[in-house]
Amino acid sequence: MDKLPQDLHVDILRRLHSPDVARCRVASKIFDDAYSHLRSIKFKWTIVKPSSINLFKKIFLNLISNMRVVESLCIGDVDEFREYDKKLGDDLNLLTHEEFIMEWLSKVSQNLKSLSITYFLDDGSFWWQQAKVLNLVSANCHKLVELKMKYARLRSVDNLNPMLMLKSLTLEFIHLNDENLNKLNTCVPNLQVLNLIGVTGIRKPKIHLLNLISCHLLPKHAFLEHLSLITPRLIKLRVEEILSTSVLYVEAPLLSRLHIDCRYVQDAFSLKKFENLKQFSIKSSDIGSILYYFTITETVEDLTVDARVGIGKNFRFTLEKLFTVFPKVTSLCIRSYAWWELNREWFIIASESSSKITQGTKGLRKLRIENYKICDPSFFLLDVACVLDQCIGLSEISLLICSDVGGDVLKSEIDKCVACWPNLKWRWRMYVE
Repeated sequence: MDKLPQDLHVDILRRLHSPDVARCRVASKIFDDAYSHLRSIKFKWTIVKPSSINLFKKIFLNLISNMRVVESLCIGDVDEFREYDKKLGDDLNLLTHEEFIMEWLSKVSQNLKSLSITYFLDDGSFWWQQAKVLNLVSANCHKLVELKMKYARLRSVDNLNPMLMLKSLTLEFIHLNDENLNKLNTCVPNLQVLNLIGVTGIRKPKIHLLNLISCHLLPKHAFLEHLSLITPRLIKLRVEEILSTSVLYVEAPLLSRLHIDCRYVQDAFSLKKFENLKQFSIKSSDIGSILYYFTITETVEDLTVDARVGIGKNFRFTLEKLFTVFPKVTSLCIRSYAWWELNREWFIIASESSSKITQGTKGLRKLRIENYKICDPSFFLLDVACVLDQCIGLSEISLLICSDVGGDVLKSEIDKCVACWPNLKWRWRMYVE
């Protein structure tokens, strides 16, 4: 160990959580000397009884006080939290205590660039905690670039200070008193990454951030009255679990990756024409309606389609419509119930006029079918034939099959498919649900 350079000792400590760091410092003077050069620390909750509260404070403050510069701090990871004394009550959430927040924040705020805070979750009681930490962080950490917060009820954001250096913001299972996100838009104008996961308190969010590159939205209880995104530099967008009551408006001319998961679609579903969209993933109970409102996009090459049980019937979900909207798709993934719905439509269309969909599938090269359920193996060959006879340009097919039938029986059916279409490259895997 003596022959190793100090930079390597620091790198070893950087990869450990605080209890392991403390053990290394006690066990080795080399690590103890290297500790002061450490710039990041991960501190996990390990309190199991009331008498440990003061000890926790002392250890935590000692750790950060002995570091020359603290650039990254992660505190409150509860993923591996052990049994604790119920008498602790709100004392366990030390981060909600303003005095303690200021005590440790004053020691790290000058150079802090990354901060991750997780509150303790106890049977949903976190919704009633009133955390002031966001306001304190915005007032003291002027060099902060990345901020993550999980499990808390934040107080009013009216006093939130501008965080001009902040590039990445993640809020998970947070109650945020900013219905339209107007204050957030104002305070983090240079934000590039925004993740709002399970956030309540926002009902009509308007995300107007000129520098935003990546955005992930998953509202709690799947309810938003209105969702508007005007983001001229946005490249990646993921919107999940949106109900039919939502009004969705997206204006992002540079968007290249889009994932939409919504239950049902209304007339208010509005997506501006995307001239750079390459990868698109859609999950809905009403895929046909989304395809109806989606403008023709010739740039999409990688398309994933997933459906919920009870698919909407406002507009038919057909392969013809799919390739009309996305005529340049070369890789198509069809998941679960969407396969069943499309296959049913293929039978209908083939009986009417098989030429309708042949033209639109000529460019398709790769087809992946996921969670394909087989009830009767004797129908497998016919099922696959309905697809492959239409996709004349196909070169590769991948199957992820959910089946209760024996592997030998299924392999026999796949061998028949390989014999019928020997020019295709076949990949398949079976699993039992």
